[in-house]
Amino acid sequence: MATFRIAQVEEEGVKLLLVPLERKFGTLTDAQRAQFVARLQACAQSARLEGTVIPVWEDSNRAQFIAPQKWHGLVRKYSLLKIYASISGELECTNN
Repeated sequence: MATFRIAQVEEEGVKLLLVPLERKFGTLTDAQRAQFVARLQACAQSARLEGTVIPVWEDSNRAQFIAPQKWHGLVRKYSLLKIYASISGELECTNN
């Protein structure tokens, strides 16, 4: 079982589950990232957490993330420090 720290936030009526990940997440292929995010979203739904999973990681001293284009402005409001300060829980995923 893998456990991920999450920051549950709501911006402009949009519920987001910000999930800080290790830097190596950025080295995965687009397909691998998409598969990982889908798995996290399924775990969140199983845990009855509302919101869209947004993975966040550091690359070249900048926060990188995967989110729908329409929410990029909302997510950019959160620096990595702010995300870590907003951690409010954990998301547990079983290995499939």
